[in-house]
Amino acid sequence: MLFRSRVDYRFPLSSVLLSFEVLTVYLVIFSLLLLLFYFRKRIMLISLALGWFFIHILPVSHIIPFQIIIAERFLYLPSVGFALLLAYLISRLRLWTKNLEIGVVVIICLIYAGLTFQQNKVWQNEFSLWSKVLKHEPNNPYGHFNLGKQYLERELYDRAKEELLKAADYNPISFDAYNSLGMVFSRQKEYRQAINYYQKAINRK
Repeated sequence: MLFRSRVDYRFPLSSVLLSFEVLTVYLVIFSLLLLLFYFRKRIMLISLALGWFFIHILPVSHIIPFQIIIAERFLYLPSVGFALLLAYLISRLRLWTKNLEIGVVVIICLIYAGLTFQQNKVWQNEFSLWSKVLKHEPNNPYGHFNLGKQYLERELYDRAKEELLKAADYNPISFDAYNSLGMVFSRQKEYRQAINYYQKAINRK
């Protein structure tokens, strides 16, 4: 995930309660809960880390459904638990040698620094951001819409038209895609086409 992180994710949802994927998730959650209770009186920091993770992932676990299925920001607070657990495991390395502990910390810092540098390139502007989304998910309607908007702002109307038409194809109920297509055609002085797409946009309001 660290190497393929992006602003928008699309994936098929399982409709089978006892599918392999769903059972695997259940097994992982159950195993982590067992570890939490096992370590609660043995190593409190491990229980704290796991408890922190579960408490802060719970509000975004769709017990009460909402529109966004998954987003990186859902892990901001839960990842503190991961950081605590990682810090504890690294601290145990000093049982062998302090140099090993320092070496592991340096390696982890270098890895995360490199990943942060790469991710900053992606978030440099909206054009690079949505291009990255479409690189991994070519059928993402929001990716095509937002990239089309960037082409429209740069007055690259043919490229904007191409992306916005794809956005409309992948998401036929999209008001925004048709409205933006109307803007593209009006700026190209193709007013009949512009009216046609504005009408489609109105019909989807």
